[in-house]
Amino acid sequence: MKNKRIFSVLAKALVCVGALNCLIAAASAQTWSTKTSMPGPRYAFASCVAAGNVYAFGGYDGVAHINTVVAYDPATNSWSAKSPMPIQRTDARAVAVGGKIYILGGQMGGITFVTQVDVYDPATDSWGAPVAPMPSARTAFGVAAIDGIIYVVGGTNGPELNLVEAYDPVSNTWETKASMPTARSHLGVGVINGLLYAVSGGGNTIANEVYDPANDSWTVNAPMPSIRFIPGVGVLDGKLYVMGGAQAETFDTVDVYDPASNSWAPGPSMPTDRYSFGADVINGVFYASGGATFNSTVPFTTIATVEALSFQQQPTPRELTLSLINTVRSFGLQRGISNSFESKLQKALSSLDASAIGDACDRLHAFMNETRAQSGKHLTAAQADQLIVAATQIRTALGCQ
Repeated sequence: MKNKRIFSVLAKALVCVGALNCLIAAASAQTWSTKTSMPGPRYAFASCVAAGNVYAFGGYDGVAHINTVVAYDPATNSWSAKSPMPIQRTDARAVAVGGKIYILGGQMGGITFVTQVDVYDPATDSWGAPVAPMPSARTAFGVAAIDGIIYVVGGTNGPELNLVEAYDPVSNTWETKASMPTARSHLGVGVINGLLYAVSGGGNTIANEVYDPANDSWTVNAPMPSIRFIPGVGVLDGKLYVMGGAQAETFDTVDVYDPASNSWAPGPSMPTDRYSFGADVINGVFYASGGATFNSTVPFTTIATVEALSFQQQPTPRELTLSLINTVRSFGLQRGISNSFESKLQKALSSLDASAIGDACDRLHAFMNETRAQSGKHLTAAQADQLIVAATQIRTALGCQ
C-alpha cells in the first residue's frame, strides 16, 4: 500500500507543464524512523534547536520535577548530559537567538509561576546571569523568535491568556504587542516566512491564527481539522505540522497546514501516540522526543522514545526503468531475447527524456506483453512476474491508462 500511495502522488504531478520534471520533483515520501531514546522519560519540558542539536530542559520525569538538561546530536544519534538549569522549570519554553538559548517562564515544582529568564550558552555548556524577567508570569505559552526578537504568546497564570509580549535580547527590554484573538494555553507555534502561526491550545480550541510582526496584527486562518491538547508543532517544507496531542486519549495523527492554500491535509501518523513532547526540526527532519501517552487500556505513562519524520527520496520513473534494464540483464537470457527486451525499455527511456509520457506508456505496455509471451519459455514464471510488477509500477507512476 505504501508504494501505491507514493505512485499516486507521482501521477498527480503530471498536471504540471513538463511532466517528467514535475515527476522528478514530486518523487519523495515522508517516513518515520526510530532514534536513540532520551536518557530518561520526561514530559512538559522545554526544548529547542541550537548548534545543530536538540536541547531538552527540565520538565517532569514521571516521579519528580527535574532541572536536568540533555542534548541530542543527530550526527551521532546520541544524547549527552549538560549543565543543569539554575532553577527547576516545568511547562517552560526555550528558544535560540544569537547563539544562546533563552529559557522563559514555566512553573517551579509544578506550582509556582516563574518570570525569570535564564540564558544558556551551548558553546561553553554554561549558564549566564538572568536577563530582564518576563513582564507577566505565565506557563504553557507559545514562543518563537523572528528577526532576533522573542515573542511570547498566550499561556496561563490561572486564566487562559491572549497576551503577547516581545523581548529584545540586544536592548534587554520587553514590549507588549497586539493580543492574540483567542486566549489559550498549551498552544503550539511555528514561523513561516516571517509570520508566527499559533494553533490549538486549551479550552478545546481549533484556532489557527497568524501574527505579522511587521504591522503588529493578527489574522484568523482556516481552523484545525481536530482538537489537539498540547500537540507538537514544527515547520517542514514551508508547511506547519501539528502532531499528536490529546483529548480523552493521546493521538498519533498528524495535520499539515499549507499557508499558500490556507488549507489542512492529513500527514503521516506517528509511530507512538504522545502529547506534551519535544517537537524540533533540524535540517528538514522533525524530531518528536519524550512526552506522555495514555488511552483506555494504557495508563498515563511518561516516555523517552524519540522518532523522526523526514523526506525520503523515491526513485524517478527513469531510474526505475534503468533498474529494470539491469534486472533483465541479470537473468542471463539468450542475446536475441535480452536485446528485444532492452530495446523496448531503451525506447521508453528516450520517450521519458523527451517528456513523451504517452509513448513511454506504450513502450512499457509492449514490454509487458512480450514478457507474458516469454513466461514459461525463455523466462521462468517468477522472472516474468518480477518484470511485470516492476513495469507496472513505472506505468502507475506515469499515470498510464
